[in-house]
Amino acid sequence: MRLFSSSPDTPVFLYGTLVHPDVLERAIGRVPPFTIDEMSGVKITTVEIDGESYPNLIEDSERSLEGIRVAITCDELKTLDRYEARYQRIRRVLTSGISAWVYVLA
Repeated sequence: MRLFSSSPDTPVFLYGTLVHPDVLERAIGRVPPFTIDEMSGVKITTVEIDGESYPNLIEDSERSLEGIRVAITCDELKTLDRYEARYQRIRRVLTSGISAWVYVLA
């Protein structure tokens, strides 16, 4: 038995294709409420892997990236981990002051 698996208490910062509701719903099965947020010190780039383009973040102290922050359940986070299999999940503090998970290419 998993405790608290349905409690949406895990903040995740999303950018790239996951900010599109249809992609997010395909990834985790729903579109949770979101808040516009920002991550300082990074910019988005595109990386080609096996002929496919993937968005990624690189450090850039002069820039910031706008995205969305969602609160999802632990089960949804595990589902998102599988969906973002090429990425690793790291913690970053957003401009709002909230610490959230974010996916970057491994």
